[in-house]
Amino acid sequence: MSSNEVPLMSEVKAGESSAVDVSYKDIQLLGEIGQQIAATLSVEEIIEKTYQNVNALMDASVFDIGIFNEGESRLDLPGGIEKGNRLPFSFYRLEDKLRPAVWCFEKQQEFFTNNYKTDYPRFFDSAIAPESNAGEDTVSLIYLPLSMQGKRIGVITVQSFSKDAYTAYHVTLLRNMALYVATALENARLYETMEKEVRDRTREVQKQKEELEHSNKNMLLLGEIGQQITATLSVEEIARKTYKNLNALMDASVFSIGIFEKEKNGLYFPMTMEKGSNFPPYTYSLEDTHRISVSCFLTQREIIMNDYAVEYPNIIPNRTIPTQFYGEQPKSLIYIPLTVHGKQIGVISVQSFHTQAYTNYHVGIVRNLAAYVSIAIENARLYETMEEEVKLRTQEVVRQKVELEKLSIVASKSEHSILICDTRTELLWANEAFTRTFGYTLEEFKKTVGKTIIEISSNPNIKELLEECVAKRTGVVYESKNETRYKGQRHFQTALSPVFDDSGVLQNIVFMDSDITALKVVEEQLQEKNKEIMDSIYYAERIQRALFASDYYIRKHLPDYFIFFQPKDVVSGDFYWMLNKNECTYVVTADCTGHGVPGAFMSMMGINLLNDIVMGRNTSNPGLILDIMREEIIHNLNPEGAVEESKDGMDMVLCKFDLKNNILEFAAANNSLYLLRDGKLTEYPGDKMPVGVGSIGSFTKQTLQLQKGDKVYTFTDGFPDQFGGPKGKKYKYKQLEELLRVHAAAPMAQQQQILQNTFDTWKGSLDQVDDVLVMGISI
Repeated sequence: MSSNEVPLMSEVKAGESSAVDVSYKDIQLLGEIGQQIAATLSVEEIIEKTYQNVNALMDASVFDIGIFNEGESRLDLPGGIEKGNRLPFSFYRLEDKLRPAVWCFEKQQEFFTNNYKTDYPRFFDSAIAPESNAGEDTVSLIYLPLSMQGKRIGVITVQSFSKDAYTAYHVTLLRNMALYVATALENARLYETMEKEVRDRTREVQKQKEELEHSNKNMLLLGEIGQQITATLSVEEIARKTYKNLNALMDASVFSIGIFEKEKNGLYFPMTMEKGSNFPPYTYSLEDTHRISVSCFLTQREIIMNDYAVEYPNIIPNRTIPTQFYGEQPKSLIYIPLTVHGKQIGVISVQSFHTQAYTNYHVGIVRNLAAYVSIAIENARLYETMEEEVKLRTQEVVRQKVELEKLSIVASKSEHSILICDTRTELLWANEAFTRTFGYTLEEFKKTVGKTIIEISSNPNIKELLEECVAKRTGVVYESKNETRYKGQRHFQTALSPVFDDSGVLQNIVFMDSDITALKVVEEQLQEKNKEIMDSIYYAERIQRALFASDYYIRKHLPDYFIFFQPKDVVSGDFYWMLNKNECTYVVTADCTGHGVPGAFMSMMGINLLNDIVMGRNTSNPGLILDIMREEIIHNLNPEGAVEESKDGMDMVLCKFDLKNNILEFAAANNSLYLLRDGKLTEYPGDKMPVGVGSIGSFTKQTLQLQKGDKVYTFTDGFPDQFGGPKGKKYKYKQLEELLRVHAAAPMAQQQQILQNTFDTWKGSLDQVDDVLVMGISI
């Protein structure tokens, strides 16, 4: 029998009962070791725990684990152990075929020798064994492949400096150990991947939420600006209102509107604003093609520059930059053509004195604003024409006929659909644009759809709108969706205007429809984007809830408890955490800075730190846990080189229950722990400092001797700070303490329902101001 051919366990003689006893104990120990390793999520800890335990089974003077690094095509040795000392990180490249570790991994076969240098040629063509990467050369070696469900994970090895150190029994023990190690390594890799996915996903959710909030806020503001502008009938007032509101959305140091005047063959700028000042009106001839505004109007193309001096030659080649009529030379600018139904109205411009001032987002804002401005200018011009026509006709015809003809002549020139009806809302006249839009002449429309505004309008409140405009003697603007003959359903903004004679008697009612279907499409796209982002936030909620301790896990170690948890938003800055270790149960209720997505980020950091400190670092003192957690939070949120100091942190109560001896140790940051015994509720305040920036000194560990029937309560500030009640005031801590004391005899599940009902009743119709978390534990 050669040096590496040793008897299997099946070959041990029946009389050797002591060997069987040892084997049985080893199998028991293997099971215990396997449970420890499989529950470990750190590669370093897997190596450490395996090494500590394998020495109880065999000579493991050298122990190491090689992990397959697919990206680098090598086996990484993160740090084995030799004679109790850690070896430095090293690796074997897979092309290094003369290494036993690579041979074992590539062939997925066991490598076993009790005389390495003598047996080496049996495995390799070379007669000379290579030197070790680190440490001393060994004599007896066992290499076993690590795999799981056909997936190659790496290799495990034990080595001795003695000859004939191992038997087949040792190989069998290590083979069983390899199964546990392979499982533990795969679990550690999956856990690391999950943590990265959570971090990446939460960053994405935060970014999407910020984009949504910014976009929604600006779209609401755009809508308000649009309503103001389209209800304005003065070009100067349109420019003034647009400039005033636009600066709330972007850098609009310079703002101007140029209106096409056919008679002068030029762009007339009635008002240009620069840094809050008005310039006198001026005109650019359309022959001045070196002007950016003229080029924009003639080509009907948007022109965007973020470095005027550099980019101008690309827009207007072979021409020098023209001088300004007034003011300073801008560095960034946006020019958008103004059109209504293909009719060229003019141009709108926003300019900045900084380079790189504008993005596609800013262009989109100006583009949407241009649609409102175009409609408003057309309405203003129509109104001016209408006023002029009224003056010319009032002396020539009968008053009512004059009014109708006046409106008809003006409206016939408009690109908007215009209907004129009498005081009974019967249709009298429609312009050509109406026929083009709806596909009917007025007579066809009256026969097919209806004869009065009441019959044809899709707005369910049309009667009330008519009464309002007549009573207030002013126009009303509303939106509706109407069916056309050839274009299907279209969205319209309708300006409803009553016409009175000089004595104040109602003569006619004018309806002017502007097709806003394109704007509605943009609105629907934003709503879809909003849905996508909210779906992402709900997914983030599932991730966050998955990190919380489950009811099954909590009830396993704390059979009688309740948790009243109600986030303000979808995700929460309040969180609870539990871990059972070494026959002690650790419980946390915490309130992170902020709520919603920012608070959720902090809560995930808190949970990860608690897992690491208590489970990974074996820290059991509640005060010390909070001290370490504070240092990690400050370090993570204030990395080296940070410009501003982050003051984010957490308020919390951390309890350590030793239910075998009825001892409670706890530490608290800016919160209190409450103990109810024999009907008396006692408050145990924590340290007046947060787990974060602003803490001075160490957190205090407090100890209580518990009795059967005691009840322990911890909570964040969300419940007592909630506004409500008959006077809309805060609920306050004293009232919550009394509520807990009065209902302490009720079962814990019933106490939770009492808290829920009380909170909902107190809040009423008011908004929830913060995340709410209350926990009760019965001893």
